[in-house]
Amino acid sequence: MVKKLLATSFLLMLSTAPWLFGQSARLLVVFAEGKGFTLIREDREQFVDFSTQSPVGFELEAGDMVNVEAGTNFEFQLFPTLTVIRVSESSSFVIQTLDARGNYNFDVLYGRLRTRIDKSAGQSYFTINEVDITAESAGTDFGYDRIFTDGKEFDPAIYCFQGTLSVSAAGAAVAAGSPVKVNLAPDEIVTVTRAPDEKIRLIKTELKPDVAGFWQKNEFQSRPTRTPPSETDTAQREQPVMMPEETVLPPETTTTAETDKGRYLSGYVDNTDASLDDREKLSEVTKTDRAVNPNLTGEQEREPNSVTAATEDTARTEEAPPATTTEESATTENKETVAEETATEKEKAPANGESVVSFQMDLGLAVNYLVSLNPPGLTPIPTVEWITDFLEFLMRFQVGAILDVELMFFNIFGIGVESGILYNEITAQRSTFEPYLYHFISIPVFLNLRFTLGPVLIQPQAGIVIPGSTLSGSLAWGDPLYEAGGKVGFRLGNMALYVNVGFISTTFEGIFDGSADFYFGGGLLFKIF
Repeated sequence: MVKKLLATSFLLMLSTAPWLFGQSARLLVVFAEGKGFTLIREDREQFVDFSTQSPVGFELEAGDMVNVEAGTNFEFQLFPTLTVIRVSESSSFVIQTLDARGNYNFDVLYGRLRTRIDKSAGQSYFTINEVDITAESAGTDFGYDRIFTDGKEFDPAIYCFQGTLSVSAAGAAVAAGSPVKVNLAPDEIVTVTRAPDEKIRLIKTELKPDVAGFWQKNEFQSRPTRTPPSETDTAQREQPVMMPEETVLPPETTTTAETDKGRYLSGYVDNTDASLDDREKLSEVTKTDRAVNPNLTGEQEREPNSVTAATEDTARTEEAPPATTTEESATTENKETVAEETATEKEKAPANGESVVSFQMDLGLAVNYLVSLNPPGLTPIPTVEWITDFLEFLMRFQVGAILDVELMFFNIFGIGVESGILYNEITAQRSTFEPYLYHFISIPVFLNLRFTLGPVLIQPQAGIVIPGSTLSGSLAWGDPLYEAGGKVGFRLGNMALYVNVGFISTTFEGIFDGSADFYFGGGLLFKIF
């Protein structure tokens, strides 16, 4: 019995030795794949490019903000423990605190994290977005999700793969009827929702297959070790130099590659030699014309063949025979026939003088109100809550520009294509008093029918929308969405005022079954040609 107590005490001392002897926590990258991540440290930003340097051994610190690129996954170990954290692609998080016992406090702005705890550790404590997570047993494996889709935030979730967890609000008020603490066994999940009064509600359910399936495809790749990358290896690996966000290079440092890129983008072609040849040829023609006729004027010099053409026209006029008597004495019946045919042709032509088929291009300015959008709630400001209500109201607006190309028939009916770019933003809370802006960009591509009945314009349309956002810190594009709707407008000369409505869904069937998101808006169209 004494031996067992001594052995248990010895193991406890080993697990707590780093804390007892004051060893500091170090968060080091131990595995990485993909493009890289953006590190923001002390208001300076630097992209860590995996293609130019190995990130293994790169150290993250408390206060760092990390934005992970799409297609990038990496793992870091919290030394001196064996706790490993895996970060999925397109995640964004802020490291608040770390300690040598393997505990951490993160603010996850977006994305997915998974933590596998040191098997030799006792209870471990974590805080993510003001939610306390306690690992009741060593070797616990758990994950955290905070996902946005189509501008909507799904409720944050904590789930357990191995061991046991307890989840509770970190000092925040709990909604009535909600448990203060929830215990999780393997394959259980708890979602953290907020009531309208900002109180937290914990809802426990079974783990969904899609969450488990995601991590089965993205399992841990590194093996934890007690020995961090050596100082020699870390020194040899080139550390990124933290630079200001904007660095202006002197003009003489422009590289050949940048010059070639500029020519490619602008369609640049060097026509200097061709221009010189053209000028020399024109000069030779001018000299020849002067030799034939020294009385050429300046205008005639610029058009060398004009004199010859004028001389030939005069000769043809003088040689042309006079009109015959037969041609002058056309019968009245023939004249009437010609007049009738001319009248018939005029009736066939459009009354407005335009051709039967014509192209029309409009440039438009659009403003939409996203009725179904539910922006994350902002922390109310005491006594002036209307300010946060007004900001959340503004987040529902989407503005942008559209380009509409129509093939019109008789200027009444047309078919066309519309595209453009639309923008809106959402402000979420990184912490209590730190708002964080998410930028959303949408590129619509629509086929439409256009009917113009006098000044009235009616245009049903349908197509897809390509959504993009900066949830990961850089612009990333999502899966196309389906959209259907239309415009009704009133033309005033070359301008039209219109109102529009539309429905957006992740599936084609969603447009018709009532599950689509709804918006309405209006704008201006300006006829370009």
